[in-house]
Amino acid sequence: MKIKINLSLERISSFLKKYHFFILGIIFILLLCFNAFIYYQYVYVATNMNVDPVDERIVVDEDVLKKVIESIDERKDNLIRVKTESYSTPFDD
Repeated sequence: MKIKINLSLERISSFLKKYHFFILGIIFILLLCFNAFIYYQYVYVATNMNVDPVDERIVVDEDVLKKVIESIDERKDNLIRVKTESYSTPFDD
């Protein structure tokens, strides 16, 4: 048993002309439901959720912190050196 589907541009065009309001209504309702779901997930649930505070203390490795601060200081020194140093331009006569 073979099923032959004959799709032509004329048949598709006439179908869309006949049911375009129905199709657009379904798309609109689906988008409305999707927006309601997004609102529920990110606004309603997020504002009504009770979060327990965490009592863990944050431990900072002092050696790593010292290296980071030294790196920041080196970058500041390099930036100041570059800003104050005058470079010769090859376009000056």
